[in-house]
Amino acid sequence: GLLGESQALQDVAARRPQHHRAAVVRLHRDPCKAIPSLCSLVSIYRRLTTKQIDAREIGATLLDMFVDGMERTMRVPEPLAGYVYLYGGRHASGRAPGNQLFLARVPRQHLRERAAYEFFQRRDGTGQPVWTTDFASAQPVLADVNGLSLGAAVYAPALKRFLLTAFHSGPGQLGVFDAPNPWGPWTSVAYSEDWGGMGAPGEGLTCSFPQKWMSADGLTLWSVFSAYGDSAKKGINAHDRFNLVKATVKLRATK
Repeated sequence: GLLGESQALQDVAARRPQHHRAAVVRLHRDPCKAIPSLCSLVSIYRRLTTKQIDAREIGATLLDMFVDGMERTMRVPEPLAGYVYLYGGRHASGRAPGNQLFLARVPRQHLRERAAYEFFQRRDGTGQPVWTTDFASAQPVLADVNGLSLGAAVYAPALKRFLLTAFHSGPGQLGVFDAPNPWGPWTSVAYSEDWGGMGAPGEGLTCSFPQKWMSADGLTLWSVFSAYGDSAKKGINAHDRFNLVKATVKLRATK
C-alpha cells in the first residue's frame, strides 16, 4: 500500500539514493496522539448503546488494527521495494488546498536524512520515472483545477493498481483515481460533487480503502472516511464521525 501526505516536501533537500529495496509509508498524525483520539471517539459512540465501556479492549482492538494496517500498507510490488514513497502538495493560502500533488521517495533506512530524499520530475519515453534532487524541478503526478487535498493512497494487490482518494473541496466533493504506479498515469474512477448527499462547505478530512478489508478479487472494498463542517451534517451526516461505506468495483471490459 501507500502513502500519506507530507506537508513540507518543498523543505526537503535530496540526493539520489543507492539502495534498491524498500517499502511504502502512510503518514498522518503521531500514532501516540491519533490512536488515543480514535479510542475516545469510539468510547463516546459506544455509550449511546451501552454502559459497559472496556477501555482496555477498545485500545487493544484499535492498536491491533493500526499495526495490521501498517503491515499491509508496507506491502508493495517488488520493483518499488527499497523506498518509502510520500505524497504532498503545495497548499494555497490559509487552509485551502492546492491543486497539485507531488511525489517523493527515500530509502527506508534513511528517513531521518534530509539529503536522502528525491522528487518525481517526469516520466521518460518508456514511462519510467525520472527523479531529481531539486524540489524546484519537481513536477506534480496529479493535478486538479478544482482543488486537490489528499485523502489517502493504497495498493490493491488483486487489481495490481494504486487507488488514490482526494477531496477537491468540501466533504461531498471527492475524487477516486487509479494508476499502475505511484507516479501514475492516474485515471479517474469516480468524481463527485455531492458524494453521500454532502456538499462543499466544510472539509473532507480523510478517505481510504484499507487493504485488510479488500476482498480476495479486489472488487469489494470498504472506505473509511471522515468529514467536518455544515455540509457534512447533510445527506449521510458524516460530520466528525468514524464512517464506513462499502464500495463495489466494476472493471472495464478489455478488448
